Amino acid sequence: MTGKEYFAMLNEVEQEQFEINFAECRLTDDDLEFYLLEEYDNFDEFISCAFLFENTEEGGDYWREIRDSQRDGIDASDRRKSPKSMHDFLEKLLFLAFVEGATEPTKDSEGESLDEILSNLKIKLSEDDEV
Repeated sequence: MTGKEYFAMLNEVEQEQFEINFAECRLTDDDLEFYLLEEYDNFDEFISCAFLFENTEEGGDYWREIRDSQRDGIDASDRRKSPKSMHDFLEKLLFLAFVEGATEPTKDSEGESLDEILSNLKIKLSEDDEV
């Protein structure tokens, strides 16, 4: 489904918050209209890739609750351990790199260390370069 279809699953208040956060809390300067035209595997992916939850006024818990709400009827609680896209790699890497008080590579909730993520990222980039 397209982002536009998933966006329609948000109520009016959530849509307004989504638009503001997309503009203010996204790592890149993507256009919202382009983002809404993209295809996504599920509602979880659409919400998760939009912006950094923790940087929003509503906070991470708020957006995770929306992400996990199964509005498209798909249970996303059984997420794969490996990130689905380069965006997921970078978001996870940035989160780990800027965790307050982190002084050395740490383990995230899925058991990967920062070094493992960097190694995977290097492999992913190498594979992309060969194509």
